Amino acid sequence: MSFIDVYWQDKDVYCVTFEAQIKYGKEYLLKEFTRILIFPYGLTEEKVREKIFLNLENIIEIKSVDLMFEGISLNS
Repeated sequence: MSFIDVYWQDKDVYCVTFEAQIKYGKEYLLKEFTRILIFPYGLTEEKVREKIFLNLENIIEIKSVDLMFEGISLNS
């Protein structure tokens, strides 16, 4: 039997609400999204916000970042 960290990684599960600019036909609209996002365990809220802005396009504003759960994911 092996230790849990050999096969699993700790994660934090966040509920994030953000506003993004989307293309609708020839126009651009602002739309609010609420999504569940999973990040490595132990990131600060500031780092989570930073990663969202860096990795999602057309984000105008992040309205809320709420840590919901701690979890684990299977290593690939």
